[in-house]
Amino acid sequence: MMDCGADTSANVITSIVPFASNRVAVVFGQADIPTLNPRQGWGTPRFPASFALAERAAGADLSENLGRRASGSLRVFSITNDEGPSQAFIEAHKINTLRTYDGESGIFSTNGYLKSASGSDFLYWDWGRVIDRICRVVYEAQQQWLLKKVRVLTDGTGRLDPRDAARIETMVRSALKSEILDPINAEGFAGHVSGLEYVVDLSNNVLTTRQLKSTCRAVPLPPIESFATEIGFTDSLGSIAA
Repeated sequence: MMDCGADTSANVITSIVPFASNRVAVVFGQADIPTLNPRQGWGTPRFPASFALAERAAGADLSENLGRRASGSLRVFSITNDEGPSQAFIEAHKINTLRTYDGESGIFSTNGYLKSASGSDFLYWDWGRVIDRICRVVYEAQQQWLLKKVRVLTDGTGRLDPRDAARIETMVRSALKSEILDPINAEGFAGHVSGLEYVVDLSNNVLTTRQLKSTCRAVPLPPIESFATEIGFTDSLGSIAA
């Protein structure tokens, strides 16, 4: 998580927007954050806003968006840039800031973006964390098969015997289920993704390559970022009951 300074938003946009990284979250602004060791006569110190967002990230659930309002406000007294009443950045900038909400006390984060390139799957901080965890789970499960012997077909293709492919898939899928699909997330239902699959490549010539090839894909949990609701009077509710 990277602080991009306390310059004007225009200068930050000019200097930071061209930067792209799937592993970095950029945070703009400063915040007054109470310390754990206050001293009488000293005011609340001012820190980069990234401190507050990093604290939220450290305590967040694996698939929890850093700006999730239901998670409560940040441990912050005041901020120098309030993205709520005065928008300085747009979604395409992928720069995180702090904000207030009209009629609600407390200070929150905006959407928890990673500073990824346009079109990247690494859109949010939590999506990056989920992918990282999936990578770790798959790696550790597959390592259990390192230098184990497997059967190959005897038809000259050298392809992995489906019986052993099924054994490997069962082990890895079980690990993914335990770590990714079964845990209850911040929203109260099971799973840090919408769906997940792991498949061993049966077209690979294992006899020649001595390498296991596989694919793991996950469908993420998207956050609701806006609302579009029609409200009005009607003489019948049947038309909207579907």
